[in-house]
Amino acid sequence: MPSVAIEHGADGAFVYVVDANYIVGKRPVVAGLANSSVTVVDEGLQPGEQVITDGQYPVQAGTAVSILPASATTSVPSS
Repeated sequence: MPSVAIEHGADGAFVYVVDANYIVGKRPVVAGLANSSVTVVDEGLQPGEQVITDGQYPVQAGTAVSILPASATTSVPSS
């Protein structure tokens, strides 16, 4: 996933996950290998879950959000 999606707090690394009702949840994760743009998440996420990758600063758990389509400039390289 994009490294910018992973936040760091007093309890460790976490991401903001968006559920089927577009409500945000805060999810602890275990980050693995990383480079400057991509981080592997070893634990804490399931395939297909939507994670906030931009604009996390004003977001809080329980907030309703809108999903914007990813643009070509924010895509993650495949290798």
